[in-house]
Amino acid sequence: MPDGDRYRLSGTKYYSTGSLFADWVVIAAKNHLDERVRVVLPHGRPGLRLIDDWDGMGQRMTASGTTELDDVAVYPHEVVVDEAVGVRRTHLGAFHQLFLAAVETGIAKNAVRDAIGYARDRARSVRHSGVDHAVQDPFVQHTVGEMAALEYGAEATVERAAAAIDRALAGPRGEDGVAGGEPALAEVATEVAQAQVVAAQAALRAAERLYDVGGASATRREFNFDRHWRNARTWSATIRSPTRHVWWATTSSMANRHR
Repeated sequence: MPDGDRYRLSGTKYYSTGSLFADWVVIAAKNHLDERVRVVLPHGRPGLRLIDDWDGMGQRMTASGTTELDDVAVYPHEVVVDEAVGVRRTHLGAFHQLFLAAVETGIAKNAVRDAIGYARDRARSVRHSGVDHAVQDPFVQHTVGEMAALEYGAEATVERAAAAIDRALAGPRGEDGVAGGEPALAEVATEVAQAQVVAAQAALRAAERLYDVGGASATRREFNFDRHWRNARTWSATIRSPTRHVWWATTSSMANRHR
């Protein structure tokens, strides 16, 4: 609300990912004209309280806690009106969702790295495998190969979706000056949704198969291999578009486009 030459902001924001580590905090809000705005506040502004209350099983270092704002002073230069939000599609939603898919791909990639390292340096060969070292076991090789293929597919899909965003932004701007036309951005949304599904499934499957490389000894806490599954499961469960909804949105979009 206006307060002389400034504004006052009160409210609560949940899942404030990264805010505890940030020098500046971005808040989405509505102003007195009912416009969607983004407010950028310095970390130490009086009335701004960042609460470290995220206790999920995974993504523990994302600091996705709660932000409370109690009559916080906001200056005009700290407010940006989101003119396109709620009016027309932009690339921002797809970009944010693609970032999440890239994180899932990174989880799969690290699971593969740990599987290779463990098979090479720590795992013992099974007595009846007929080989001296676990890394020579064809079943271990098959498992690592499957994990690597999953990660490769996820990375390729994410890169394809990123290229779709680039193509949409390279096209003509709309009359409102916003980059990307509606048909191109709709196509981007579908590409990114599919990338999310592929990446989430790749991360979860690779994290699970890691234990088929190392066996029971790979579950020891010192290796912390369970972080891959915990992080992948938490990420896919807590994103704004859970995987089951992404499946539905993708199918609906493709069906309507190919009538």
